[in-house]
Amino acid sequence: MTCSRKAIRLGLGMLIVTLLLSHATAFGTQTPALTEIQLIRDMPRYIMDHLDNGNHPDRNGMIGYNRDGWLSVSLQRGGMLYLLLSAVDGDEAGADNAWRAIDAAFQRQKPDGSFHIGHPMGPDIARVDSLNDVSFWLAKLCHALLTLQASELGPAFESRIDALLPRIELSALWVADGADVLAYGDSEAPNRLFFHACAFGFSGILLENQELMDLGRQFAAQGVGTQRADGVFLELGGHDSSYQGVSLLQFQQYAIHFAHPAADAAIQLGSAWEVMRVKPSGEIDVTGNTRTGYGQEDFLDGIKQVSYIEVLLALLYCGEAQDYEPATDAAIRIFDHLSSESSRVVLLQNHPNPFRRTTAIGYTLASRQNVRMVVYDVLGRQVRVLADGQSPEGYSHVVWDSKDNAGNPVSPGIYVVRLATPLRTETRKMSLVK
Repeated sequence: MTCSRKAIRLGLGMLIVTLLLSHATAFGTQTPALTEIQLIRDMPRYIMDHLDNGNHPDRNGMIGYNRDGWLSVSLQRGGMLYLLLSAVDGDEAGADNAWRAIDAAFQRQKPDGSFHIGHPMGPDIARVDSLNDVSFWLAKLCHALLTLQASELGPAFESRIDALLPRIELSALWVADGADVLAYGDSEAPNRLFFHACAFGFSGILLENQELMDLGRQFAAQGVGTQRADGVFLELGGHDSSYQGVSLLQFQQYAIHFAHPAADAAIQLGSAWEVMRVKPSGEIDVTGNTRTGYGQEDFLDGIKQVSYIEVLLALLYCGEAQDYEPATDAAIRIFDHLSSESSRVVLLQNHPNPFRRTTAIGYTLASRQNVRMVVYDVLGRQVRVLADGQSPEGYSHVVWDSKDNAGNPVSPGIYVVRLATPLRTETRKMSLVK
């Protein structure tokens, strides 16, 4: 698309913004968050219990690819799903663990509110990508904090949230200074426009900043303006069954907190299209996708695979909020598909067993995915994290040297090793002898 055509689209988007702003009204901070908590609690429990696996921070507070060396703050956002679900469940220990991802992120905040970019992403990257990096993080961070604030855990985390607000404000204002760059640069990527709507809207609520909330409404309206008559949010001028789910998820979370005149119709149309892309097997059809499913690369996320979890969540939100049963059914099919794929995860018995000093723990995976392997004592206390991150398809093994996380030898006795993938968990008992 030429620059002149982009400018025309941007102009039309701003016209839609003006029309929608005259009707949009923000809800208060508490009631919408409580509404969303109940909405999540009404989703199928057996699905929700599996969604945060692989999003736990490691001992350094790192998430995903940041575990191999800091790359970008946007990659920390997976830990905010863990925080969100911990808040919904009233799991204080889980929320406290998830908070380590926040601390690790803000240790890398620059004085201007941006964040350090690690090799191989920077430092010579486009400004729009730097802005996106921070916006993606703020969207998920602030959404999780609003949920935490409204949950039963709110009082326990109040002081931590308050202490974080000045740093959130610094980043939000830095991104706001580049709002025009994002509106133009991401005009053909509605999933990003909805991320920006959430970043500005949710940070605006936390900071009680009306200007940030107004920016959020502008980006939400611009995102809605990319939707064509069949419900597709146009990504690079075409459809994408993965990013459609990302757009739907972000827009639905935004619309819970901010009234939007086009929300219900846009979500219903978009979800109906997405449901048609979910095969009876639960696999998501990628035929004709403009951005995902064929090994395309992206600056922030590397090779672009289908975001199954985000599509699943988007459909669960729609199924509950819109009472749209086909969306819930499609989400269940996706979950069953993922469960079937992960059912071939096998945690092998450690060898040797019993053992005196070291033992090897093997496992096999049907596909490359996140794994977390942890050793516990018989009282359920964590002893050692052996693996936490991406693991390849096929056989892998980890050696435990019978030491704890601090490097101290543990006492002889029975221990349990637990291997968790996004949708499956297996355990084995091990016996350490003198």
